[in-house]
Amino acid sequence: MLEIKNLTVGYIAEPVLRDLSVTFDDGDVVAVLGPNGCGKTTLLKAIVGLIPVRDGKVELDGADVTGGRTEKLAREGLVVSPEGRRLFGGLTVMENLRAGRFTGRAGPSIDDVLDIFPRLKERLDFKASAMSGGEQQMLAVARALVGGPRVLMLDEPSLGLAPKMVHQLFEVFRTLANDGRTIIIAEQNVIEATRVARTCHILTGGTFRFTGPSLTADDQATVQRTYSDLLALN
Repeated sequence: MLEIKNLTVGYIAEPVLRDLSVTFDDGDVVAVLGPNGCGKTTLLKAIVGLIPVRDGKVELDGADVTGGRTEKLAREGLVVSPEGRRLFGGLTVMENLRAGRFTGRAGPSIDDVLDIFPRLKERLDFKASAMSGGEQQMLAVARALVGGPRVLMLDEPSLGLAPKMVHQLFEVFRTLANDGRTIIIAEQNVIEATRVARTCHILTGGTFRFTGPSLTADDQATVQRTYSDLLALN
């Protein structure tokens, strides 16, 4: 279980996140929703030690991991697939996947993730920079998966993708929690996010302004309506 307790994070002056608390349960699929600049990326970076925390704690199974080294946290199972994919563009698909095994954790094999993303199986010798945006996003998620994450955080996975590709990719996210893995999707595509998430948090003004389930069509409509209402107020 991943717990965020009274987290305050900022870069220079005003904090981006203020006294933020949330619990991510094992096996859950969670959407953190909000517009550009609301703090979604800041939250994920704070969890994996990429930016300093001013106050509060990040706990994994009750152990304080606040401000830990990113590589160490990855080896403990906190893995992020960052916005913009951040692939090794000069390396092939296979070489990028092998790089994802640096954590040394038990997890899906390269063959396993190629079964999840059969398109990549056809591109093993392609350099990452030569692939389409959708293929690159698949590779970014696959590379994170072979690291054996307990908590997989996906930062704006729909960014720049065609609607059909977004739909296919999010279908994969729905299945990734089946073995107890926690999936956190930081997104502004509220339609797709609510379709696959079980719980949604709407982040504006540095804090969660709404938290609710996304299990039924009525739940999803409530989240989507609340999201639109909150954006109109900001």
